[in-house]
Amino acid sequence: MRETIKIQGKSLELSNLDKILWPKLKISKGEMIEYYISIAPYILPHLKNRPLSMKRFPDGVAGEFFFEKNAPKFTPKWVKTIPVKSEDGKPARHASQLAGVAGRITNYILVNNLPTLIWVANLACIEFHTWLSATPKLNHPGTVLFDLDPTEKGTFKDAAEAALLIKKILEDLGILSFAKTSGMRGLHIQVPIKQNVSFELARTFVRLIGDVLDKRYPRLITMEERKVEREKTGKVFVDWTQNSKAATAIVPYSLRASNIATVACPVAWEEVKKGIEPGMFSLREIEKRLKKTDDVWKNYNRKFDLRKILK
Repeated sequence: MRETIKIQGKSLELSNLDKILWPKLKISKGEMIEYYISIAPYILPHLKNRPLSMKRFPDGVAGEFFFEKNAPKFTPKWVKTIPVKSEDGKPARHASQLAGVAGRITNYILVNNLPTLIWVANLACIEFHTWLSATPKLNHPGTVLFDLDPTEKGTFKDAAEAALLIKKILEDLGILSFAKTSGMRGLHIQVPIKQNVSFELARTFVRLIGDVLDKRYPRLITMEERKVEREKTGKVFVDWTQNSKAATAIVPYSLRASNIATVACPVAWEEVKKGIEPGMFSLREIEKRLKKTDDVWKNYNRKFDLRKILK
């Protein structure tokens, strides 16, 4: 099934709209695209000017997937992109060359408007992952991320408990923080910051808080970087390493390739206290949630000056 639509002056040819991407729930590609259209006002501010890494599932969540950072050769001219050179070599002759090779250029897509969002979703891109920095200051993070990852023996409840402890420390520092489910097993805390510090300083900040919690709450928190070792603990890992240039994080309101079509959903701190589970937030539930609660991240545009804390 194919359909041509016109959005904001751009013609988009949508393909395979009846293809089932989530077999368990019978969710089609067309329904997924409709979701991204409806959620556009909420997701676009978190995508704007941030290099995108697409996680594509041509055969649905039960099939194979691949990450694609480089804009495909058939990308329309009206889709905004930014060429980024790897830091350990000379630029390639053409921006379309593949990433991951020393000296090559990756031509990242910037999802800055609704037509681009729909065009990317039509590639069977279920998950939207972006950098923590935005153009033109890609060397300076605009977000500090606390990625709380429970081990296999741990639970989402453990991650929520750890998140509340981090929130308290940040509050004591005068920092407003925002929580979201990762859409999988973890929980994320994000702090929007002014782009005036390095990634190294942002990582140091997250690690220092993680180290403090590790000492205060050793039964719950681990800073063990080796996965094999931390899996033995059953604790929550505060992954500070995600605060690096070119590292990506799942975007708020992005779908996830879980069997139940979960969403990386912004949540209020009161909800975290009361108890939530990732399965509560899914493709077919978010629209009803937003009508009832609106966007709990309304104040996300308040950027904190992290440099003042790190002096």
